[in-house]
Amino acid sequence: MFEKYTIDAQKILTLAESIAFSYSSAEVNDLHLFIAFLKSNETELASFLRSNGAKVMPFEALLKPSKKAESLDNPFYLEYTKDLLNIMTKSEKISKDKKEKKISSLSLSLALMSFESENLDSIYHILKVDKDTIVKTLEKAYRKSSELDSIIDLHRLGIRKLDPLIGRKEEIEELIKALRKRNKANAVLIGEPGVGKTHIVEHLAKKIEDGEIPELEDKKIYELDIASAVSGTKYRGEFEEKIKKIIKKVIEDGHTILFIDEIHNIVKAGGAEGAIDCANIIKPYLTRGEISIIGATTFDEYEKVFSEDKALKRRFQPIRIRPNTHAETAEILKSLLPLYQSFYNITIPENSIEQILTLTDRYASNEFYPDKAIDVLDNACLNSKNEVTEQIIIETIEKLYKVKVDFKPKAESVIDKISKEIKGQDNALYELKKNLKVIDNTLYDTNKPLGVYLFVGPSGVGKTQTAKLLAKYYFNSELSFFKIDMADYRDSSSLSRLNGTSPGYVGYKEVSPLVRQLKSFPHSLILLDEIEKASTSILDFFLNIFDEGYFIDGVGQKISTSNVIFVLTSNYSFDSDHLFSSKINSSKSNMNQIRKVLEEKFRYEFLARLDDIILFDYLNEDAKKGILTECLRNYKNIDDSLALEISNDILLTSNKAEINRYGARALKKIAKNKILNLQTNKNFSSIS
Repeated sequence: MFEKYTIDAQKILTLAESIAFSYSSAEVNDLHLFIAFLKSNETELASFLRSNGAKVMPFEALLKPSKKAESLDNPFYLEYTKDLLNIMTKSEKISKDKKEKKISSLSLSLALMSFESENLDSIYHILKVDKDTIVKTLEKAYRKSSELDSIIDLHRLGIRKLDPLIGRKEEIEELIKALRKRNKANAVLIGEPGVGKTHIVEHLAKKIEDGEIPELEDKKIYELDIASAVSGTKYRGEFEEKIKKIIKKVIEDGHTILFIDEIHNIVKAGGAEGAIDCANIIKPYLTRGEISIIGATTFDEYEKVFSEDKALKRRFQPIRIRPNTHAETAEILKSLLPLYQSFYNITIPENSIEQILTLTDRYASNEFYPDKAIDVLDNACLNSKNEVTEQIIIETIEKLYKVKVDFKPKAESVIDKISKEIKGQDNALYELKKNLKVIDNTLYDTNKPLGVYLFVGPSGVGKTQTAKLLAKYYFNSELSFFKIDMADYRDSSSLSRLNGTSPGYVGYKEVSPLVRQLKSFPHSLILLDEIEKASTSILDFFLNIFDEGYFIDGVGQKISTSNVIFVLTSNYSFDSDHLFSSKINSSKSNMNQIRKVLEEKFRYEFLARLDDIILFDYLNEDAKKGILTECLRNYKNIDDSLALEISNDILLTSNKAEINRYGARALKKIAKNKILNLQTNKNFSSIS
């Protein structure tokens, strides 16, 4: 008879016999079975009863030696009473309904506590909990146990302790509503990496397990690991068979919601040559409402992959997950501090929270809360010995995001370094320094770019080189410089090369170079070279960026430019016989004239978005001589005196109009030709 029962159930029945024997009873009854459950440490019934104050002693007082046992000196065989046999028969029926392979202790306890007998009446009289409550609790516990726990590709959610979930009430409510729908009870959480999509699902599973969501009290959530399911399937049809077996078990269970992280991977997953992929395997089950799925993916993958399968897309309700706010993230970090202090056995001052938030706001603008802040906290703890200090947080930020954290004013030192390499532009550099001091003192809208400057002036006077040096010295990295040649953006169709191609067009899945730069180096200087050559739609695109501090790329991602300096260059009118054909300087009257000429080319609203227009002068004689001297020093066997002699000769004999028009480029070309001529005449055969 016992072979029908699981080991746990057999232990309970054996313990009941032992209790009956100890009270000299020749029969084992339902009261003995109840006490056996109460004495057990591993059953749902015992856990529930003890949590409600039940103790063994009051029930043992109900036990009396039977009249039949009084005539037996040594009872050696125990019979089961009719009531107990009926309970066991009932447990077998429950087990069969629950599709158990063997009768579990849970089925046995449910049969016992739902049975009606004189002993059970006495038990409920003593208990502080009514019968319906106990039966419902056992039913709920039964729903929590599942054969699905044995499937290697499924992982039960909601059974482990979780970090707190803050600021997600609306998203949780929206998800619950989606899962309660009569048709298409499926949802996909869409959000940027690090906003907590999986964490939301884990908390929903935990709330269901804890009975906090009555609408889903009969449900449980399992995560389906697609990568695990694909692994080990070599031949056509293997993956399909594996997934169908899992789905069959889920349908038989009847209470399971599947969670698939990175759900876009089901498209093409397992779709070897001649086989159907995971998306097409599950669609019929979704259509019939036989399974319910929660998915999670990013905006990028949702648009590029998931949305391409229209039939799959319309079966899921999209729920967009925004990043946590600054205040919400502060609350999350505050709740995590004791956990991290205990885990790492270190001290974390509470003011570390604001330091982390301030620095991640500034140096990780294209990452998302709360993940970026938690990552910094975790890594800072890892790098600390006794206490997390401000310096450790700074070092952690620098390592994680490849930036240089520097709170010191930069304007003076940066311009000093640039002025050593840029000749003859003292007025322009002075104006640039004033603008950098605005950034140093945070006298700008922090939601917009750090600065937007238009460098105007003749060709070859140092506009582009100044921008390169500004990136190098202000952001401490030459990789922070990114140049866009606006001559390549003369028509409106070229806009997609900046923000990415929209769905349905060629190149849709490719990330644009600008987006890649801003994601890799959020602290960048973006040079828009020869801005006057850009089309109106391109100018409008940048106008909005200057105004808002971000743009939306082709797949719907928000790309921040709040840590970017934009430098626009233009030589409009300087290379013609227009207003600037003669030498001018950056006096106020001339700047007004320059603005009027620029208004002929650019709309007023575009010019209004510029923080400053900085005039680069024609090169003066000292600047020309300095450029030539530096250029000539690159050749071997030319000392300073010889370089000066050649420079003077070039300036006396060369076409001044050409030098004024092409600036340093013309000077370097003339110097190169001069050296080549000298070599040809063999006067300086050792020069190279």
